[in-house]
Amino acid sequence: MGSVVRVHTLGSVRDDAAPTAPRRRRRLGLVTALVVALLVAVPSTVALAVAPVGGAIYRGSGVQYFNNHKCLSGPGLNCYGLDRGRQKFSFQVSPNGKVLEQFVGGFNCGCACRENSISINKMVAIKRGSFSATGTMPGGNFTYKVKLTGHFTGRGKRASIKYQVTGMPPPPCGTRVIGTAHTR
Repeated sequence: MGSVVRVHTLGSVRDDAAPTAPRRRRRLGLVTALVVALLVAVPSTVALAVAPVGGAIYRGSGVQYFNNHKCLSGPGLNCYGLDRGRQKFSFQVSPNGKVLEQFVGGFNCGCACRENSISINKMVAIKRGSFSATGTMPGGNFTYKVKLTGHFTGRGKRASIKYQVTGMPPPPCGTRVIGTAHTR
């Protein structure tokens, strides 16, 4: 009969014999459980990292919210809660799919402003399926702050968009549009 050699190293015991079938099944079960747990635990943002369709024009609309109402969660005018209908927006992606080239979005303001659209003409980088841009635009006697964020989903044919315009009189009056754009 063969003998099993046991080696003691720093207080642990190591078997030099090959693992038995029940041990292999137990290890396989543990490895499988670990792989499944990791797949379930992966953040959903990884699934959102979808490249856009290069050269495509995206069009869509979103719900507009004003912040010039009484905030139910606390004092001030920083809540965006009043649904003020839908606004249209569109943008184009560069042929290589790495740059958002032009964004135009409509908005109404509830604070005595005359403008009704924003335009972001600068090149906005698309990284890991997401993009973000901030800037300012003149508006009569005021300068508006504009913030645009979004990410691509649905095999790159759909984009979730959010843009916000603030700095309208009287500060901090603003509007926010949240919606979805599609391409063919």
